[in-house]
Amino acid sequence: MTKKIIVLLFLAVFCTACNSRPKLERPEGMPELVPCSITVTFDGKSIQGVTILLVPLEGDTQWSPSGTTDTNGRAYPDTSYGFKGVPVGKYKVSFTCFETDPNYNENDPKSPWAKSSIPLKYSKSKSKEVLEVRPNEKNNFVFNLDAGEESILVSTKL
Repeated sequence: MTKKIIVLLFLAVFCTACNSRPKLERPEGMPELVPCSITVTFDGKSIQGVTILLVPLEGDTQWSPSGTTDTNGRAYPDTSYGFKGVPVGKYKVSFTCFETDPNYNENDPKSPWAKSSIPLKYSKSKSKEVLEVRPNEKNNFVFNLDAGEESILVSTKL
């Protein structure tokens, strides 16, 4: 019973401290943001942990939004400053998702420690996926990624 009281007191103090933090001020020059969701499936199944990066096709890249998919394969991008939403415009969309290689051998310097769950054709330098965020629209996008013909990226630990 004492442990429960201590935990409850800790949570009460912690939550109060979190709520008393000053609200982030909107950075000067930040464009208006609109709500946006991106759902990602891979070979027809939702995939969690996919990092999505939106790079503007034109204009300032300072506000490039990103997000990570949840258990339903859905992400809600925000700006690099943590403000929810995406500036209106056209974006190149890239997808990355790394998982630990179960065959990793820490005694072998060439042993791959992680591999990509998504082919290279969806990476920042190669992706051809594009979306357009528009004002006064729902801006709910779905990307059905496939394995394609490329091999899976394997990375070695530095």
